Amino acid sequence: MISFQTLLKSHGFYNLRYQDLLAVLRKYSNDPQEDSELFFRQMVFNAVVGNTDDHLKNFWMVFDHMQGWRLSPAFDLIPNIGRNDEHVLLFDTSAYFPGRAKLGKLGKQWGIHNSAHIVTQVFDAVACWRSLFNNAGVPVVDTSTFKEIDSNLVS
Repeated sequence: MISFQTLLKSHGFYNLRYQDLLAVLRKYSNDPQEDSELFFRQMVFNAVVGNTDDHLKNFWMVFDHMQGWRLSPAFDLIPNIGRNDEHVLLFDTSAYFPGRAKLGKLGKQWGIHNSAHIVTQVFDAVACWRSLFNNAGVPVVDTSTFKEIDSNLVS
């Protein structure tokens, strides 16, 4: 395993965009098209749920003798509860939630196959978060902590 922080040779404070990670991913991945789509999906998810903890140590490449270097499965995906709306990684030129239309536009600019469909899939999957929390027995007081997700879904 190797983190994107190591691949980018980044130390201390950095000011990078998701697109910078995408370029590295495409350079090292043995299946850059599939990994680019998975990476884009993760970026959209991070945006929608407000996972502002999207730093370089939360993105990894893993090596497998059969598949070579591939993007690792997503991990450490947590909605922001600290009320800091600023993401570590930039969505193009902004560190703030770009909205549904801008996410689709970014995917298209980056050559992500079916980017609009991926955005729709992620938004639709996240839209049922309240019922999933309720079915899992999460108390309403805890569910209210994540209310910003609803506002991101309508933008």
